Amino acid sequence: MDGLEWSEPYQLDQRLEATPPDNGLYRIWYENSDAPLAYIGESSAIPSRLYNHEKAFGGKLYLRTQSASISTLLTNAKRSRQTFLARIISLRMSHH
Repeated sequence: MDGLEWSEPYQLDQRLEATPPDNGLYRIWYENSDAPLAYIGESSAIPSRLYNHEKAFGGKLYLRTQSASISTLLTNAKRSRQTFLARIISLRMSHH
């Protein structure tokens, strides 16, 4: 999964202006947090998921999205969540 092309970062409350992909991966973080990530997810309905995250956590979190096909998402869903999260976290964070 190294080398994924993530979107430019934007705030969660600006998700509609940024037009996230329908299917894919996303990562969310607080700007001034010691932890690099607040949440990592995959969805076949990213706009809807981001709306739910905004309602739960507020709109001032930052995020990046990555488009992925439904078949890729289904393959990833078969992996254990722990393995999936470990692989995403190991991505080069230089893509900030």
